[in-house]
Amino acid sequence: MEQKVCLDTDVCIEIIKGNEDVKAKLIQFSSLQLNVTSISVFELYLRKDNPGDIDDFLDGVDVIPFDEVSAKIASNVSKLLRRRGKLVDVRDIFIAAISMREDCNFITLNEKHFADIDGLKLIRI
Repeated sequence: MEQKVCLDTDVCIEIIKGNEDVKAKLIQFSSLQLNVTSISVFELYLRKDNPGDIDDFLDGVDVIPFDEVSAKIASNVSKLLRRRGKLVDVRDIFIAAISMREDCNFITLNEKHFADIDGLKLIRI
């Protein structure tokens, strides 16, 4: 099975903005299947500028939906984090749960948002 890579919203934004540094760091993953979550799609469309650029970006990646299995994973992650006294935005928990369900390596520029989530294959570029 081909290894999947899931991009966090922050990485997507930098690609859309044309950040050559981020693009250069992603070259090592160019042979792998690139994915984003449906939650990241939501976050991208919340931005005020360049929806056409977002459409163009999304044409080049696969979008993984939030489903019942993701919801179960997310609820378990949320409960565990709460018991540990860790606060993580629910959208980040949803994104992590989708990535975990798909057994993706997860690439983010904001490691601190995801560092406390056990089982997430976190890659910081």
